[in-house]
Amino acid sequence: MSTNGAGTRSFKSATWHLFNKKIDWSNISMAGRVDPGIFKDILKLIDYEYSDDIWDKFKSLYIENLKKEIKNSEVTVFDGVYEFLKSIENEDKILVTGNIKEGAKIKLGFKKLSDYFYWDRSVFGDDALYYRDELADVLLKRNKSKIPVIIGDTPLDISLAKKTGGISVAVTTGIYTAEELKKYNPDFILDNIFLLNIDLLYKRLSVMI
Repeated sequence: MSTNGAGTRSFKSATWHLFNKKIDWSNISMAGRVDPGIFKDILKLIDYEYSDDIWDKFKSLYIENLKKEIKNSEVTVFDGVYEFLKSIENEDKILVTGNIKEGAKIKLGFKKLSDYFYWDRSVFGDDALYYRDELADVLLKRNKSKIPVIIGDTPLDISLAKKTGGISVAVTTGIYTAEELKKYNPDFILDNIFLLNIDLLYKRLSVMI
């Protein structure tokens, strides 16, 4: 899904209110990353030491802003998402996101996507210190080392899938084109998630198991 920049605007606003400093956001990579890593990069830019206290203050401001921003944004769910989730209703659907848990709930809840996922077994930005790949071990531990199928639209999602030993499904719904994603060797590349051949996916999984 896309919040049409609500998350980014909330991040920037929270940072401004917390530090009152101008930040060169062109030096901050956000796509596919975990929120703590993004925040720590901001601290490096302004030469500010990280602490759990400052992180907690930031999160409170961010969530407060996100609740307002998302109501005023044209939030869209990509084509095929609802249909795909319904087509695999008997499968475990685990959310793996770089967003902190509360932020993810706000975003998905806005379009009634929350109920499709097992939140107690999902993995969030809160579970990593800096890198997206740190989520791999947490995901496997919470789901009893099951081989996951990870769907995402960034190279970091593909990397995470490989880190877990699972299957990567790359979708061109973000800022990366199919050609760019292909360089990272995902198992599947799709324009629309509903185009995923479930039978072929199950065959691939059965070979891996």
